[in-house]
Amino acid sequence: MLAPQINVVATPLDLPWAKELNYNFQKYKNYRYIMGDLEYGEMRFRGQIEQIYETELIIKFFKSKISKAWLVIGPVGINEFNCKVRYKDIVSAMSKKYGPPRFREIIRESIMEELVFASECYAIGVGVAEINTTWKIPHFEIEASLFSDEGIIYIEIEYVYIPLKGMSESSLHNHL
Repeated sequence: MLAPQINVVATPLDLPWAKELNYNFQKYKNYRYIMGDLEYGEMRFRGQIEQIYETELIIKFFKSKISKAWLVIGPVGINEFNCKVRYKDIVSAMSKKYGPPRFREIIRESIMEELVFASECYAIGVGVAEINTTWKIPHFEIEASLFSDEGIIYIEIEYVYIPLKGMSESSLHNHL
């Protein structure tokens, strides 16, 4: 199955999504390469956004093409006092680029009804709430999430290249 050619200028994260990559691919903007390669099927990079946020970029490959990417923002720049504002800023910037979101979901654990929280960010920080916002644009599904992991608050943006969605999983399934 051939992946359709897409407009490289409008692609999420300005990554070469539809291109076959060679084994020299280890540079991305001003990010620092950490680990991984095409053969391993994953690469990781570290960087910053506007010198406010610490970020990690994780890129997954199917064969030699990018199938998914995650931009993990935080913990530097995000805390229990500003997480909602930071998330709204990021969702607003993404909405300007990708259009209005398709879906927004606020997940609250039932225990939230029994407890009093000083802020919604505190509830997110202790893991009883999270927020997800999704977009669907040609060739991509995108989801931004505000959540915590072991008490540390992150914003994670997942980019899925639809033409390769599920390819690695189905390939693995065929081999088992």
